[in-house]
Amino acid sequence: MMRNWHRIIAGAAMLLLVPPAYALELPAPELTAAFPPDQGEVQAPISEITLIFASPVDLVEVVVVTPDQQRIVLHDASNGGEDMKGDNFTLSLPQPVTMEGTYLIDISASVSDPSDNSASSLSTYSSFNITKGPEAG
Repeated sequence: MMRNWHRIIAGAAMLLLVPPAYALELPAPELTAAFPPDQGEVQAPISEITLIFASPVDLVEVVVVTPDQQRIVLHDASNGGEDMKGDNFTLSLPQPVTMEGTYLIDISASVSDPSDNSASSLSTYSSFNITKGPEAG
């Protein structure tokens, strides 16, 4: 009986020392707005992309995929890009995009807590459509 009692005390001590896993998780980054707006229709030319998050994040990667499947990398922290931290980012395209069709913005961001090495990430997409502008009259 005495051995069982020691096991119960040891088990209870372990529960007190190890916090539940859900307490360690950081909330994932949340993209609250983008320009061009998600699923929005805009007129060419588009020369920059704006991303707004609910709270500060580390921007990991932003890639624009054009209607003809070209990939335009606007930011890639894992491939030598500078660290970008904040909640509002405006990224310039190397040249304005003008082709009609649907564009996809592939976005990766993360948050981390250096005090306990916890982290959470987001990988999401936003899209917009470039439509033919009004005819000159």
